[in-house]
Amino acid sequence: MARKFSTDAGLASNPPAAHQAARRGRPRVAADVAVNDPRVCLPRKKPAPGSHITVWVTGRARAETMARGDLRTILAMLRGPGSAASHAGRMEALYRSQADGYDRFRERFLLGRDELVLHLAPPPGSTVVEMGGGTGRNLERFGDALESFRAVHLVDLSRPLLEVARERRRRLGWRNVEIVEGDATSWRPPGGEPVDRIYFSYSLTMIPDWFRAADNALAILRPGGLLGAVDFHISRKRPAPGRARHGMLARLFWAAWFGRDDVFPSPDILPYLEARTEPVHLAERRGRIPYLPFLRPPYFVFIGRKS
Repeated sequence: MARKFSTDAGLASNPPAAHQAARRGRPRVAADVAVNDPRVCLPRKKPAPGSHITVWVTGRARAETMARGDLRTILAMLRGPGSAASHAGRMEALYRSQADGYDRFRERFLLGRDELVLHLAPPPGSTVVEMGGGTGRNLERFGDALESFRAVHLVDLSRPLLEVARERRRRLGWRNVEIVEGDATSWRPPGGEPVDRIYFSYSLTMIPDWFRAADNALAILRPGGLLGAVDFHISRKRPAPGRARHGMLARLFWAAWFGRDDVFPSPDILPYLEARTEPVHLAERRGRIPYLPFLRPPYFVFIGRKS
């Protein structure tokens, strides 16, 4: 196993070894890992359990670590969310064992999120809400503009994912981000003030009463504000002119494929959003699934303005 070298202040470091490895054709990369990770060779001065350090690992070791993390995620997805009575309980069961690797794995197939953020384009001073925000990864897509927003509210029911979001907020120093354990169908912003931008990123299809979540989002959105959504998608049997049409087998297959993880692509989500807002941007595309390149799940990116 490749030796790992810490680069944090107060810990032993060995950058020359990293350079020597690079010259031998074994590039090393920095990675954040927990100090109680059995793969880490700690220095004599051991940091506190639960803290994180930066280590140098070889490309091969990084690939092996990613593969193990992907395997844990895939096994959790195959097990499904269990049979808890509440939606929150099922989400906790589904993500408890895969929260740490959630972003890395899903970055490769939850596509369209950069496009969504680009078209939302909140101006400085905006109040922004992400419903079903999970780990908070999407907030990083706003870049430096995030600091210019008056307030950002990340709402989700999954405690394991929210723990990752809170750690991300601490690590990146987000002072204007509030992380809320709440239900997208009923959550309201503090003081009841309307918001400027509200969006769902691969979360509407996981909300049993998705129409209530969409209605709630529109209720707290100011007139002229933008509602955004990116999600998996299956078409109606007879979609509107100009819209993508998926055959019967495709509709049945994707409903069964995603349904195991309590993800329910509905042919009615996109038409509902179009009917409730003034469409500003709409794209229907095909994505990909890690390790299964022949599968191309359909998804949409939608932006609508509240009239």
